[in-house]
Amino acid sequence: MNPMPERAWRDSRPKIAAIAGRPVHLAGAEAKSPGSRPARLPSGLRVYAIGDVHGRADLVGARIAEIESDLTRDPPGDYRIILLGDYVDRGPASRKVIDILIGAQGRHGERLVLLKGNHEELFLEAIADVNSAPAGDWVLNGGMETLESYFGKNWSANLPARGSIENLFPPEHVRFLKDLRLSHRLGDFLFVHAGIDPQLPWNEQERDPEILLWIRSKFLDWPDPLPVVVVHGHTPQGRIEHKINRLNIDTRAYRSGNLSCVRMENDGYQLLGMDGHG
Repeated sequence: MNPMPERAWRDSRPKIAAIAGRPVHLAGAEAKSPGSRPARLPSGLRVYAIGDVHGRADLVGARIAEIESDLTRDPPGDYRIILLGDYVDRGPASRKVIDILIGAQGRHGERLVLLKGNHEELFLEAIADVNSAPAGDWVLNGGMETLESYFGKNWSANLPARGSIENLFPPEHVRFLKDLRLSHRLGDFLFVHAGIDPQLPWNEQERDPEILLWIRSKFLDWPDPLPVVVVHGHTPQGRIEHKINRLNIDTRAYRSGNLSCVRMENDGYQLLGMDGHG
């Protein structure tokens, strides 16, 4: 089988010291939006942002319940719950994760914002043609666990060797995957799975999954402020990672047991539940 593309799986970089604590202010020299103004959300809006889930239905179910309790205890003027993609693969319960998120859509409607990750892109490409290169890449990089969650340990004996298998999945799951967004902007913050190209105008990349779902070094190593503060996942770290121009909340939930969630208001954030350390 073909190895995974270098763009996604062979990129490495030194870890950056994280800022952990409650609350942390995305202000001053640490995180600025256009000009010299601190990055802020719209007044009265609270955002809960959740990192990469990767098949951990137990963790995402608990996180959403925790958010709902927080909303009841301390209701804001308005809110959004934003998940940054990579709901499937690697962990043991991808099918249940999608069921949980579909259920949450019914309760929260448009206030639940579901972004696409590179693993959802691979999932869709793979089930469109199981004999394709993306299908081989997907199985080797977490797709096997997803197939097991749908078809059991004997999945390979029960699936055809070529062609589309999309019709073997629940239609509401396929629709869920196809409806995922690439990005979402609120105030001075852009929420996206992997990151952005700091050298391209936004209108040249806003519909480009090759950048928004896969980018790493060019974005991660960019040293200067950007027009927005980017809240992202995709590149797992042992803890929440906060830099001048971005906030990485992928803490390798499928392995660490820590599905990070940040509660954001105005120009600050708090870590909800666990402290952001793996």
